[in-house]
Amino acid sequence: VNYYQGKIYVDTIVDGENIGENYSVIYELDTTGSTRKEIFRSKQHLGTMIAHRGYLYMTFSDFFYLLESEYKDNPELNEGCKCEVVRIPLDNPSQEPEIIWEETEKPCQINAMFAYGNRIYMLITSEKVPGFQVYNIQDKSVYVPEISITGSSIPVVGDHLVGATEGLPPDKKMYQTDMDGNV
Repeated sequence: VNYYQGKIYVDTIVDGENIGENYSVIYELDTTGSTRKEIFRSKQHLGTMIAHRGYLYMTFSDFFYLLESEYKDNPELNEGCKCEVVRIPLDNPSQEPEIIWEETEKPCQINAMFAYGNRIYMLITSEKVPGFQVYNIQDKSVYVPEISITGSSIPVVGDHLVGATEGLPPDKKMYQTDMDGNV
């Protein structure tokens, strides 16, 4: 569930007419819940979404359907897996989704996204893809910050990100970075 400029955005999985034909639907509701409008539909399973600066950002991943044990025992199952972040303008949601980030060769899944200012922060689960990446909405670039912060969320404190690196103490370290993820 996301709130943005007086509207609530919620996703759900809807059963199709035939068995196994499920699809993801995103609805826009007013704050009273009295109006509901479908703004997006996909046959792919929606991972996560956020509304920010006039856009709805959504993640999709084929890797989501595979169990970790299946992946480790049969890595060929993930050949051709696709993971992507797309966005649609909230003032014209019927517009074709724009891909802002994708990985088509290495299995991964985006577990969390958050936005601050002109950046979309993506926390990625993968053994082969950097786990923390940032999309700049002004110049449409994606970069991997200097420090790879992990976790299911990264708090913003003032104009800084605060997070921890992977590992256990004493190797695990806490960092405060600028909003680009640089120390």
